[in-house]
Amino acid sequence: MVSELSQFSILQPLSDADLQRLLQIGRVRTAPADHLLIGENEASTAVYFLLSGEARVFITGADKREATVHTHKAGSRFGEPA
Repeated sequence: MVSELSQFSILQPLSDADLQRLLQIGRVRTAPADHLLIGENEASTAVYFLLSGEARVFITGADKREATVHTHKAGSRFGEPA
């Protein structure tokens, strides 16, 4: 898992020991398709490093229709601290 994290440019200055510590204090999660990670207008302090798949950012209109704002691909990071 350390090698996967070292692919992210923001983490490249960290040593393997630092990345291992990050894995100890963080969480590796697998989410099924259409799983909501962060709700609209929901406060979050998490940062996500997307190892595989895609994550869609969307807004919901008054008519309840979703509009995609951005699609994150594997290798990207997102979340409040990002």
